[in-house]
Amino acid sequence: MPTAPWAPTLQDVGDYVTSRTVDAATPGDDTPLGTFTEDTYPTAEQVDRLIAGATSWVLNVTGPVVTDLEETARDVAAMRAAALVEMSYPVRDGDLDEVATLLLEQSRSARDELVIANRAGGSVGISPTAAPAFSFPDAAPWCRDQPAWRWR
Repeated sequence: MPTAPWAPTLQDVGDYVTSRTVDAATPGDDTPLGTFTEDTYPTAEQVDRLIAGATSWVLNVTGPVVTDLEETARDVAAMRAAALVEMSYPVRDGDLDEVATLLLEQSRSARDELVIANRAGGSVGISPTAAPAFSFPDAAPWCRDQPAWRWR
């Protein structure tokens, strides 16, 4: 089971893959439930195990998460668990592989950002070295007094 107080719920994971929260016991009904149950594929128990793994995946890199970042950590773990749902319980081939890959990439990027924010104690500002600084040379003497549209 989840190993952190901020671990995502079944509904948090379902928010990323709503098409997987359909009641498999009722053929023809494609209405998403918004969460995983014993009648979805995968079941709530199976997704709980994936949530535990995704939560550990976040904790192994971040260490204890600062209180201000617990919601972000929950989102990162939910995104990772959703990717694992798509990969581990395939329904059909094709674009689902792309969905899983995109979710994995996004969760990895989000986890890396979470690590930086967590190390900063939860407060992240914009680094002056991260903001672009532009510098342009002075205009040539022959074009200083002419508008750009006249250069043609």
